[in-house]
Amino acid sequence: MRYFLQISYQGTRYAGWQKQPNALTVQGILDQCLMQILGEEISSQGAGRTDTGVHASQLFIHFDTNVEPPAPFLRRINGILPPDIAVHALLKSVNPTLHARFDAKWRSYTYRLHFKKDPFNRYTSAYQPIQPAPEKLKMLATEINTGMDFKSFAKSHGSNQTTLCKIYQAEWEILPDEYRFHIRADRFLRGMVRLLVGTQLSVASGKLSFQDFTQLLHHPQDKKGGPSADPHGLTLTGVGYNPDSFILIESV
Repeated sequence: MRYFLQISYQGTRYAGWQKQPNALTVQGILDQCLMQILGEEISSQGAGRTDTGVHASQLFIHFDTNVEPPAPFLRRINGILPPDIAVHALLKSVNPTLHARFDAKWRSYTYRLHFKKDPFNRYTSAYQPIQPAPEKLKMLATEINTGMDFKSFAKSHGSNQTTLCKIYQAEWEILPDEYRFHIRADRFLRGMVRLLVGTQLSVASGKLSFQDFTQLLHHPQDKKGGPSADPHGLTLTGVGYNPDSFILIESV
C-alpha cells in the first residue's frame, strides 16, 4: 500500500531533506519514526529536496508499507518526532504508483527578507541591513515570469536533464518591515530560488544591471547568477497534485 504524508519542518539543524551518511536529515529522522511505528523498513520519497537550513511549511512524501498505519497515527508519530518536524495529514494514494516527486504538478516557495535586526527572525528570514527599492524588485520579478530556461540560476553539477521550468507566479510582497518573494513553478532546479533572490538583490544594490539580469534569464550561457541568498530565508510552501489523487485517512 502506498501512503502519503503532509509534513512541515524547520530546517535549521538539518543537512537538508535527503538522507545522507553521517548527517542529520529530515528524511532520516522521519523514516526512523515510521519504522518504529510500522515495524518494518521504510524508505520515504519526498516531493522536493530542500538544502541545508531550508524550511518547509508543506511538503508531501510517500512511502510503501505492508502494514496498515495504526490509529491514531498522527498522534503517535508526532509524539516521537522532534519538535521541529510535524505531520499534518495521512493520505492513501488512489493510484499505487503515484510518486510524490514525479507526479507533483507544481511547487511553491517563499523567501523572506527583514531589515531590522530581530532575534526572532534569525532562523526563518534573512537579515538585509539596506532595504532594496521595491520598484526594482517588482520589475525583476515581472521579468522572471517571462523566463523559461534557468540554466544561469542552477547550481553547477546538478542532476537536471533539462533546465527548462514553467513559471506560474513570481512576485514580491512588500510589507512594512519585510519583503517576501513568492514563486510557483512546475519544477525547480537545484539552488534556483536562492540564486534568483540573490541576483535580484545584486541588481537592486547596483552590483548588476537590469540588462545583466535579462541576459542571464533569456540568453543563458555558462555564466551564473548570484550570489546565492542565505538558506534560512527560504521555505517550501506548497506542492500540488491532481485533486482526486488521495483518500484522506487522518488530519490535524
